[in-house]
Amino acid sequence: MNIREGRPDELEEILSLLPRLASFVPPGGRNPDDLWRGDADTVRAWANGTNPDCFVVVAVEGNAPVSGIAVVTLAPEAMSGAPGAHLEAIALAPEAQGKGVGTALISAAERMAQERGATCLTLHVFEANTHALKFYERLDYIPEYKRCIKYLGQT
Repeated sequence: MNIREGRPDELEEILSLLPRLASFVPPGGRNPDDLWRGDADTVRAWANGTNPDCFVVVAVEGNAPVSGIAVVTLAPEAMSGAPGAHLEAIALAPEAQGKGVGTALISAAERMAQERGATCLTLHVFEANTHALKFYERLDYIPEYKRCIKYLGQT
């Protein structure tokens, strides 16, 4: 498996993996498509050169299609303002799961972010996505706070 920086000509392969972000039951009746549509916009902006603070890490094997992605945006850490990066999305094709591809993508994303000046990498994960929570905790990510939402005007 080759882990490397993605290329804009791989856009369609990258976009095809984003619906995997909704591979768990979203909380609160959320539309599963809402879990990845914004990330698709971010990736499109990266591919057309209008989001220079974004980079994409891909996993590929030989001439096979991209089988894993990590989408990262450079941004100041929300509380301290320190130079940071945010993991917008990580998604794997089903056949890539359980083979260390996700760990390799995160490791490469961390290294590439650090090379670009980031001192931390943040991410968001739904509490209902217990598989992802365990994965991040194994990689020493620390849960910091809980985001709450109340839908207004609904009974």
